Amino acid sequence: MGNGGIGKGILGNGIERRTHQKRVHQRRRPAGRSLVILGAAIASLAAVHPKSAWASNVELDVVNGQTDLTSPTTYGGTAPTTSSDVTFTAGTAYAPATFTVGSNLAIGTINDKSTTALAINNSTGTAATTLTLSGGGNSVSGTSADLLFSASGASLTVTGGSGATALGVALGSSGNFDAVGTANVSSVISDGGSGFGISKIGTGTLLLSGANTFSGGMTLSAGTLSLAGIGTGTSGSPTAGAVGTGTFTLAAGTLTESAAATIFNNITVATGSTVAINSNTANLSLAGSLSGGGTINESGTNTGGTHFSGNNSGFTGSFNSASNGSHRVRFDNVNSGSAAATWTLNNTAGDGYGFAFGTGTISFGSLAGNGVFRNDGGASTATMSVGALNTDTTFSGSLVANGTAVIALAKVGTGKLTLSTANAFTGATTVSNGTLQLGNAGSIAASNSVTVNGGTLSTSIPSTTSTVNLGGNVSLSSGMISADGSGVGSFTLTGASKTFTMSSGTLAETIASATSFDTIAASATTDTFTITGGSLDLSSSTGIDYTQSYPILSGFGASSSVAGLTITGYDTTDFTATLSNAGVLSFTAVPEPASFGLIALGMLAVTRRRRRNG
Repeated sequence: MGNGGIGKGILGNGIERRTHQKRVHQRRRPAGRSLVILGAAIASLAAVHPKSAWASNVELDVVNGQTDLTSPTTYGGTAPTTSSDVTFTAGTAYAPATFTVGSNLAIGTINDKSTTALAINNSTGTAATTLTLSGGGNSVSGTSADLLFSASGASLTVTGGSGATALGVALGSSGNFDAVGTANVSSVISDGGSGFGISKIGTGTLLLSGANTFSGGMTLSAGTLSLAGIGTGTSGSPTAGAVGTGTFTLAAGTLTESAAATIFNNITVATGSTVAINSNTANLSLAGSLSGGGTINESGTNTGGTHFSGNNSGFTGSFNSASNGSHRVRFDNVNSGSAAATWTLNNTAGDGYGFAFGTGTISFGSLAGNGVFRNDGGASTATMSVGALNTDTTFSGSLVANGTAVIALAKVGTGKLTLSTANAFTGATTVSNGTLQLGNAGSIAASNSVTVNGGTLSTSIPSTTSTVNLGGNVSLSSGMISADGSGVGSFTLTGASKTFTMSSGTLAETIASATSFDTIAASATTDTFTITGGSLDLSSSTGIDYTQSYPILSGFGASSSVAGLTITGYDTTDFTATLSNAGVLSFTAVPEPASFGLIALGMLAVTRRRRRNG
């Protein structure tokens, strides 16, 4: 069909108009029919017929065509009613539709069924215009709650522009932006402070990039929501941004970005839901607080990656992160982790998980995966507190060194955390509860100190395989140190002038035979141990030879000392045990009762003889 083809207008007042070249005919039609304008006919109709404002809650249906809503215009002097549709359609010969809104326009729904791109733009006039979406019972192809609908294959763009002629989108009610195809709204979406919100439904993609101020919240329920633009405000108190100023709820679908995006909205991940977060083009910064009990699956290809900078301590769900090239996740705040959430982190980039908050403690309820952590916060110590959920997990990734930007590790909770690979982190290792099991000789080899003040430090490596290196001074004041993992084990203090101190707690010792027993070894004779209390527990031993001695603390310097130590878990009826200042465990037989009697009689006879001789 060309511009000289037939156009048909079916009006809300029951009048149908036809134009064929220069002819215009009228006839009545049954009430309730929709306004349908074919092709370019609207251009001529706009010039010769009366103009009036459309009623609110009218549905704008677009299939294919090209037209101009500059007026906005209705024909025959009667506006479509709230039960009418306004439909623009044309043959496939027509170019993609472009609508220009030149004055305020209130409609119910934009219903885009076109197979070519549809754009709604601001005019070149002198005043800003507003496109109001009111919803309310429209029979669009999505649902009656739709404010905007783009069908499969459709591409809808609402462009705000800038300056005095900007086109804004105003919400007249809460409703759905139903994108089965693609919808891109760069106009500022507002609600006049009425608390209206948007739900993204449909399997397609909705792109939002305006400094939006609607306050009723944004919910992602299906498909993809792509954001762009740096919002304004502070954490939890946004003043504008792609998802407005209310709470952002992730219920399903995928959150991503089309350009750098920052939102300050608080985010709720609905309990029981699973959502994806992808940052593929630029940084995606979530600066509000994260809460809820759902599951987040995070991935991406952008190096800048996904940033968390709000207080996420209320997040009780699961965060799973995949590896993909140089993609990264950044924790920009000490509270951007959560002690109440499970974290499975598999990004193996050199700093796949970076800490940018400087000195402080970040919490992970449980930790698993093979990802790489690095402190990127300058001269500082970022402490990872792991285990508050009291579960058993294995972390096969690495905590790396970064000059004066140090990582430290604190094991909390009653569960067991197994470190199965070597790590290069140089901060302190602290065990306060549960078990920290070292599954690699280098798991904490570079750590500058090891403190056990509750819980257990253990190894799963038998001494026949390797000794486990403890990289720094070792202190036991509560809890337990046990080298007994899969068989007899061995700890070694790495470096010169290191110390092992024990004031309380338990040193667990397994003796399997005269030549096979747990040891803590020094690397140099300048290393020393000082024991002032606590207990040495031999209860797991299976092969004590009481005639032998056992250098369980070996290679330490002469200034080492033992005092106040209780030794348990052996045959205390027949033997007494001592640990010497040289670190050697030995046993002395307890004399039989008869032997004591003979000794006593002998001493009595000697005493009487001396008296007689005296």
